[in-house]
Amino acid sequence: MTFTIPICIACEYYKEGVVCDAFPEGIPAEVYMRAHDHRLSYPGDRGITFQLKEGMTLPPGLEEVQQPTGMPYDKYGMLPDGWPAPEEGLV
Repeated sequence: MTFTIPICIACEYYKEGVVCDAFPEGIPAEVYMRAHDHRLSYPGDRGITFQLKEGMTLPPGLEEVQQPTGMPYDKYGMLPDGWPAPEEGLV
């Protein structure tokens, strides 16, 4: 089982829970669970993208912008049985 820590918590615009300045009604699961790298624009983000908070560092492997990979994670951020681990490539 693979767990994903939302990158949102390291963003300058993050509030709490699943709310931020870009998505005041709720951060989409694709963004929150890193299936979409929000350093790239996402529909409905009001022109606001991820900005690293001062003093924070990105988790290993996220230094480069990631292309969207789809949404294999369940609502708890876990890969369902049978899905390949991220390092094996997601479709």
